[in-house]
Order: sequence, then C-alpha cells, then structure tokens
Amino acid sequence: MPTPGPDFNEDTVTPGLFGFITMLVIAVAAVLLAVDMVRRVRRTTYTAQVTERLDAEEAERAERSTDR
Repeated sequence: MPTPGPDFNEDTVTPGLFGFITMLVIAVAAVLLAVDMVRRVRRTTYTAQVTERLDAEEAERAERSTDR
C-alpha cells in the first residue's frame, strides 16, 4: 500500500458532495417527520377536546331531561 504524500492532511478531508447530499436528505426527512408528528399530536388533542365537549353537552341534556 502506498504511503500518502507529505501534503496529505487527514484533518482537511471532507465527505464531498455525496456526504453533503446525504446529510441534507437526512435533515429534510427529520424536519418533515417532526412537522408530521406535531400535526398528528395537535389533531389528537383537538379531537379529544371536541369529544370531551360533546360528552359534557350530552350529559347536560340527559340531566335536564331527567329533571323534568
């Protein structure tokens, strides 16, 4: 195996364009997954709030009908 020349510096070696594109794809995927997760959690929270509100209204109507 040939020995690298004296001008070779291991600290200045970069992954190049392929490494940059790979990291960009990973970063974009992570951001999209985070946005999707926030959207799903928000939707679940809103659904729970609406269900809770409807249950409270139904209980109130049932209470009114038994009071009469």
